[in-house]
Amino acid sequence: MTNKIFAKVFILLLLILICFPNDSLAKKKKAKKSYNKNTPITKVGYKTRHTRHIRARKVFVPVNGILFQTLKGDVLLEQNSEQYFNPASVMKIATSLTALEQLGYNYRFNTDIYITGKLDPEGNLQGDLIIAGGGDPAIFSENIFLIVDSLSSLGIKTIIGDLIITAPFYLNFDYSPQRSALQIKSIFSGNHWTKPLEEAWLQYTQKQPDRIFSGLEILGQARAISSENLPEEKQLLLTYQSRTLVDILKIQNDYSSNFMAEVIGRHIGGTQAIKNFLVEKVGIEPDDVRVSSASGLGENRITPNAALRLLRSFYESANRHGRRLDDLLPAAGVDEGTLDERFTESDLRGSVVAKTGTLLRQRVSALVGVAYTKEKGPIFFALLDRDDVTRARRHQDQVVKDMIYQYGGPIQTRSVIDGFETSPKIIIAQPPSTSAK
Repeated sequence: MTNKIFAKVFILLLLILICFPNDSLAKKKKAKKSYNKNTPITKVGYKTRHTRHIRARKVFVPVNGILFQTLKGDVLLEQNSEQYFNPASVMKIATSLTALEQLGYNYRFNTDIYITGKLDPEGNLQGDLIIAGGGDPAIFSENIFLIVDSLSSLGIKTIIGDLIITAPFYLNFDYSPQRSALQIKSIFSGNHWTKPLEEAWLQYTQKQPDRIFSGLEILGQARAISSENLPEEKQLLLTYQSRTLVDILKIQNDYSSNFMAEVIGRHIGGTQAIKNFLVEKVGIEPDDVRVSSASGLGENRITPNAALRLLRSFYESANRHGRRLDDLLPAAGVDEGTLDERFTESDLRGSVVAKTGTLLRQRVSALVGVAYTKEKGPIFFALLDRDDVTRARRHQDQVVKDMIYQYGGPIQTRSVIDGFETSPKIIIAQPPSTSAK
């Protein structure tokens, strides 16, 4: 009897709690769901539901490194700032800065195009067409159409000999010069185009959509050789020049292209050249950074403190050359790529310019950049996490938002996508030598 009474009382109390919750409990639930823009932040506690359980088992423990500083260098928020983290693709900032300072902001990759033999009156080149690669990481099918048009404008209709490619040449993110040679021959012919090639043609002719591709036939083979085996007797016909380095790095960093970063890394001397630059020019202590790849793949290491030193050097370099940081890194919620779906709230859009870093299997997530605020101006931040990537990103976004609103709210740097300042171009060295019929 007593047990039945106790059970009825317990059920009644439970119904009362469900139907008429305590005011303080209701407030707590509401506070948890609402977003308070005025809560000051002095300390960040990393929260995960299973932390105690994980620590007890001595397995993976989530850790986050945090550092926020003003333009003058005053520390606004700090946690584990001297601890090592894998920055993943944040390493692309180091590769970008090294390339810009070594090569120059207006640097263009040159791809030289030679011919052997002479051009007859019918437009037949009695020799080979040679494309000598210059390490350009951004040659795509639509750029090959520009080369075809340039050759056609010089009167060339048919290549009697071979199409020859020399490394370093990369077409459509392909390391193989041989595959690139075969693809270029297919593009030149205009036959059996794949759907991507058809789309590339439409992109190339977007201002003249009714244009018909004339084509350029290659009767010989498509082959790759080393630059040491180039024939001595050859004529420089024209030079294909890429966009400027600034525009190429914008593509690389907005989309976090590992391929482009690795190619540019090779061009500037590899990982040791990048490490030397960070130590000798940026002033990072040798033990505070490890560079194992130019793209951020693999086991790179950096501290949040060193990451902000790198970011400051990048920011200052851009300013010295009359550039904004978002000319080189994505503006969150505005530019397409890795940050197009983060900080998309109307007032935050374009107020954060940053580089992401992600390695899913290693549970690595990073966000390093600048948040533009009304009271403190640009706030530099480094957030380097070892945790589930989805949870880490939510944590990063929340901390950055909280800091922005703590210091007066956001300032938009840009609200629309800017076009590129430069385009690839062709420089004609001399017309082809001709022969009598």
